[in-house]
Amino acid sequence: MKNYLNQERLQVAEKISADGLMIEFQKDIYRDDFDLAIIAIENNYKAFEFISDRLKEDKDVVLKALRTEYIHTLVNKNAKIAIDTNRNDEEIIREIMEETRLAITTPLISKVPPGVLDDEIIGEIAVGYRSDSFRYLSQRLRGIKTIAHKAIIANGSLLEYASDILKRDKWMALAAIKNEGEALSFVAPCLSRDEDFIREAVNINGLSIKYVNEKFRNEYSIAFDAVNNCGSAIEYLNDELKNDFEIARLAVGYIGFNLKFVSQRLKFNRDLVMLAVKSFGLAIQYASSRFRSDKEIILTAIISDFNAFKFASKNIKRDRDFILMAIIQKVNSKIVRYIDVELWKDLQFVLKLVSINKSMYFNLPNALQNDSRILQAAIANNTNILQELRPENSNDYEVIVRKTLSFDGLAIRFIEEPYRSDKELVEIAIGNNGMALEYVTEKYRKNLEIVLKAVANNGQALQFAHNTMKNNIDVALIAIRNTVLSLKWIGDEIRNKPQIKSAITDNALEWFRHINKTNNKGEDF
Repeated sequence: MKNYLNQERLQVAEKISADGLMIEFQKDIYRDDFDLAIIAIENNYKAFEFISDRLKEDKDVVLKALRTEYIHTLVNKNAKIAIDTNRNDEEIIREIMEETRLAITTPLISKVPPGVLDDEIIGEIAVGYRSDSFRYLSQRLRGIKTIAHKAIIANGSLLEYASDILKRDKWMALAAIKNEGEALSFVAPCLSRDEDFIREAVNINGLSIKYVNEKFRNEYSIAFDAVNNCGSAIEYLNDELKNDFEIARLAVGYIGFNLKFVSQRLKFNRDLVMLAVKSFGLAIQYASSRFRSDKEIILTAIISDFNAFKFASKNIKRDRDFILMAIIQKVNSKIVRYIDVELWKDLQFVLKLVSINKSMYFNLPNALQNDSRILQAAIANNTNILQELRPENSNDYEVIVRKTLSFDGLAIRFIEEPYRSDKELVEIAIGNNGMALEYVTEKYRKNLEIVLKAVANNGQALQFAHNTMKNNIDVALIAIRNTVLSLKWIGDEIRNKPQIKSAITDNALEWFRHINKTNNKGEDF
């Protein structure tokens, strides 16, 4: 019987090491087994819920569970960062979600028996690992200053669960408010009625003014201090204070978005509006409509955020000179999304746009992208255009490729397959620049016809040829006649051939100049 139990125990251990939650379905004898409980919890801290009541009161088991929960929380934080980084890739997000189980869960400490919740060591560690464990601790522990302080500096709102004595503690209350303005709503009445305390509170967290009683919130100096600490505090002031220029200037200087909360009178103040759109271009939508025709205001706004052009007046949206001037001043080319559609009918205007901004082509309507005149102007300004273009996004991808390669053969490095393997396109590229041989497939780097054309264009392209081509007499001679610098890449098999030496002799003057220049620099050749 003993051997059977040992065998069965091993099977249980194997199951729960793969999935800790499987302990829920095991016999009581195994759910009360210390070693098995640890194995299950190491796999999944939530397994703690299914072990025996006796083990739930074991400090070592509880500490192991808290530690595992903490590690899981860290993993989830990293996973959230990874998800944010890859927000456009659904497959990666799904994979991360499956691996990390990103559900928001109640702290493990809520499953611990009351007796353990009164243990100071457990309480201190639980709060250190996860601050919201504080609310589940015993009333005695929630009155211990060190434990409470550890919780509220991580989450000020947890002051709500502290003892009444600690809610009257000025030092503790301010520590909580510094982290979270809402904590002011949980302090003892003796503090919330203390003007000096309120001043200290808004000076360390201006947003706490939201929870200040009306008497103090309407006090000018308190409101000023709050906005001086955090401009967004203006949202919670009364209309009279929102109409004060100095308070409004502080708020808008903090972030332009706060123009939304100033009085209607101040939304007509040009200096205030200019200050707002400098830091937050979209603040133009909260200003008086008169500024939507103010070119200086609009230019400042779109330099901050091109989307602000959406709120410009119709006259500005059809002003060719203004739009061209904005693009010249490096405003994001995406502003053309908001220009008057009639301007797209002006070919000369469009040609100017693509000639002064390298990424403008990609912001044009599809019909204009397919116009050969516009495309040619765009390629002339930006031969790296293929780096951003994808075959699936263009009906004339091959046409664009041909024209681009005729301007810049090196652009072949941006071409996707199967186009990069197209012989005709390869010939266009090396015809423009022999050094494009570096970016073609091996098939063409060992193709005699292609390599000959490449080295005829630029002898130094020999360095990118296949070894069989470097040892080809015809290729080597063409390369040397183009430039003696190609000698360094000629294959060892033919380097001392009479034809090679003769070609070098024919180019002796160039060779001499190069050797002399190299020696003067102390370089090896």
